Amino acid sequence: MRGALLTKHLIIGTFLFSLVLALWFFFARSTKSLRENMENAPSHSKPRVVLEEFTLRRYNKGSQESELHALYADFRAPNKVELQEEIGGWQEKGSSKQTFTAGKVIAFFDSDTLTSLMENAELDTAIMRKFVRISYLDHKLLTDEAHYSRAADKITSDQPVSIEGPNRWFTGQDGFRLFLEDEVLDVYGRVRGMVRPNEKSNNND
Repeated sequence: MRGALLTKHLIIGTFLFSLVLALWFFFARSTKSLRENMENAPSHSKPRVVLEEFTLRRYNKGSQESELHALYADFRAPNKVELQEEIGGWQEKGSSKQTFTAGKVIAFFDSDTLTSLMENAELDTAIMRKFVRISYLDHKLLTDEAHYSRAADKITSDQPVSIEGPNRWFTGQDGFRLFLEDEVLDVYGRVRGMVRPNEKSNNND
């Protein structure tokens, strides 16, 4: 009787030991798989360099011709920078200054290393999102998203836009196209707005 009880305890003990060992292998393997997945995650999920109070200036013959700044800059690749918070920028076009602000910008530069990006690299394309505001001449454009292309030298959008100018205000439902060199604006879709005539003072003296 005593031998049978001892055998029963031995079987139960062996079963519990096997169960604990199996659970240990399972959790160890799961932890390892999770760590490997994190280590092998694509580079776009982890910024290589993060800078605070980022400012990038471009010069031409000793004179500054453009600037791009943000509170935070995440360098995702040698040519890709994600800007967040307090984003703005400007560039000189002839005698005019064109400016913009946005809530988020994904910028792609003509560079293959972080060092070359810092050495006067050209901004190739940019995606501007969240309360995008563009100013040129006496006009201000407000939209939710816009795309910049250096090759085409224009800013485009397929989102609704509102435009303010001297004595005028109007909206476009299907976006716009702004040619930066000539500062010509095309607005698409249904356009609605208002134009006020210039007010002239009357002198009866």
